[in-house]
Amino acid sequence: IKYSSEEAEEMETLAIVPAEEFEGVGSYEYLHDDPVYGINFYQVVVQFEDGTENYQMYGDIMFDLKTGTIQVSPNPATDYLKVDISSYMDKSMDYFIQSIDGTIKQKGRLESNHEDILKLDLSNIRNGIYIIYMKPENRRAVGIKFVIAKDY
Repeated sequence: IKYSSEEAEEMETLAIVPAEEFEGVGSYEYLHDDPVYGINFYQVVVQFEDGTENYQMYGDIMFDLKTGTIQVSPNPATDYLKVDISSYMDKSMDYFIQSIDGTIKQKGRLESNHEDILKLDLSNIRNGIYIIYMKPENRRAVGIKFVIAKDY
């Protein structure tokens, strides 16, 4: 099974399935673990014993990637906020905290070797309603509303 995205210049091999797995099977299901957002191209290459190949293009498939779960706690927060980003392990990501009026209060970047829980210091941010945006690499941004209430 070969694959390419709209940005890639050539097809890469995703999987090689031995002929023994096809004996008596009318179909085969393959799940691509990490497609990119946008158009993806797939091709099944059947290689016969004599070395000849038969290419079967399975067309272009558009992926609108699912957004993983991101959770925050405590909410309301006081001096810190824990952000569970375990759905995005091994993905670099940018983040920022924005006030309700659109002012960016804090921002940063996590490299792909980040922990599954991000602990953010909120001690310099005043009480109010905020949104934290997490933007994982090759994924859509996720925004979560939270409250800072230091006298709560």
